[in-house]
Amino acid sequence: MQSDNTITGDRNLAEQGYWDTSYSNYSFSLTPEEDKVKQWIKKNIPGTQTKSCFEIGCFPARYLSVFGELGYELNGIDVTPRTEKELPEWLKTEHFKVGEITREDIFSYTPGKQFDVVCSFGFIEHFTNWQELIEVHFKLTKPGGIIMIEVPNFRGAVQNLIHKVLDKENLERHYTPSMDPKLWGQLLKSKGCEILYSGYFPEFDYWYDKPPVSSLQKVFASGLKKISPLLRKLPVNKSLYSPYCGVIAKRRQ
Repeated sequence: MQSDNTITGDRNLAEQGYWDTSYSNYSFSLTPEEDKVKQWIKKNIPGTQTKSCFEIGCFPARYLSVFGELGYELNGIDVTPRTEKELPEWLKTEHFKVGEITREDIFSYTPGKQFDVVCSFGFIEHFTNWQELIEVHFKLTKPGGIIMIEVPNFRGAVQNLIHKVLDKENLERHYTPSMDPKLWGQLLKSKGCEILYSGYFPEFDYWYDKPPVSSLQKVFASGLKKISPLLRKLPVNKSLYSPYCGVIAKRRQ
């Protein structure tokens, strides 16, 4: 399931209380190797023993921990109550290098330093002012560093239909116009960044938060389950139906 991390802000479509409740009893664990976002990270980010990573919306570190596996010093920010104490404690038990894990609003955060990789996963799409958040990613990144942004692709026609029918409450917490890596790339390119990746991945897949309730939902879910094996044989990396999208950029200056 897609990792959804939110931080407060005037134009945040997701209520922070929802995430606080959802994560109140969360058991920390490393992300399985078969996770498609984890595979995307490892395919595009080299290992290191000297560099730093900063994740915006880092709790519960499903993907920050992947950078730990790659050898990065781990830093991050979130406003979920368990962020500042329990999260870094768990990361240390996994023998990762841990820098500063902060519980604070990203819009008021001043770190005083920059990082080799600045990333977010399932984050910017909760905000109507997503352009400001990309600006934050840029400012936190060292010259020569990497910016990595990923969100679910609820904007694609097939994925949008699935979520409208089966997952409307969750869909309403997302700002679908923000789910466009082409626009992210244009913004970062205007700042002098080199775009290393911009697109959708991988093959068709889907999820929804709650079991179907209405007769329509049950019929739709049943039919979707039956045709999914065929849909997964379609070409990969398509905006129409791929479940994720992302951009990777190198900051030149």
